[in-house]
Amino acid sequence: MPHKMSSQLEHHLMQANLYGLLAKKYEYVDPAKHIHFYQKYFEHVQQVEALYMGMHKKHLDNDMNMNMNMNMPMQSPMNNWPYPTNVPG
Repeated sequence: MPHKMSSQLEHHLMQANLYGLLAKKYEYVDPAKHIHFYQKYFEHVQQVEALYMGMHKKHLDNDMNMNMNMNMPMQSPMNNWPYPTNVPG
């Protein structure tokens, strides 16, 4: 079930998108405006990340624990094979 996005998260996403577009527009035309808009973009992206990670911290922690368990080496089924595998043919 998708989570309802908070109005604060939605605000920062919209602002990051706007400032990102403006930064890109002025990238080669006006370096001072590019830097100004990129800094605003970066500030909002940091807020988005903080809010998003806060919303999903519990889910991310559970997923990380599950992935760590899945990365454990598995025993090969051939180790339990009842017949020798090096029998001359």
